Amino acid sequence: MKKNHIKGFSLPEIIVYIAILSIVSLALAQTAIIANKSFQLARAERTIDASVLSAFDRLSREVRNAMSVDTADSVLNASPGTLALYVGSGSSQVVRRFYLSNGVVEVSDNGVLQGDLTSSEATTTSLIFRVLTATSTKAVRVELIIAAQATSSIASDKFYDTFVVRNTYEQ
Repeated sequence: MKKNHIKGFSLPEIIVYIAILSIVSLALAQTAIIANKSFQLARAERTIDASVLSAFDRLSREVRNAMSVDTADSVLNASPGTLALYVGSGSSQVVRRFYLSNGVVEVSDNGVLQGDLTSSEATTTSLIFRVLTATSTKAVRVELIIAAQATSSIASDKFYDTFVVRNTYEQ
């Protein structure tokens, strides 16, 4: 007579296997969560960088091509600041204003909105303009703090640059 031996796992073996599987599953889940947070933070940093690049590119071009700064219409050394520039000459001269509206840096010509300089996905929390004067040279220093949401945290960076106004260079 032949005996059939049924092979299986004992209860202690099953408990050990389940414990090992649980530890490996938790490690994989934790790795996925950390990778997702890193991706979201990198995406927020990319949004911030794109907004700053767009804003500073336009601001540098406009300040360098401006005829002068309208200090009476500008809000300087405070946030949110406003920068008013005289652009063009003669009958085609316009007042171009840069200002903060609902967390977005905007530009307008003679009070007519021309567009946004920063992304709506990023929030500009501070915009400060400072006019620097040395004898006959004028320059505009721009300070900008931009933040973007990254799931459970907020990425934020401070940027600044200085641009010299055209035709005001010292001789």
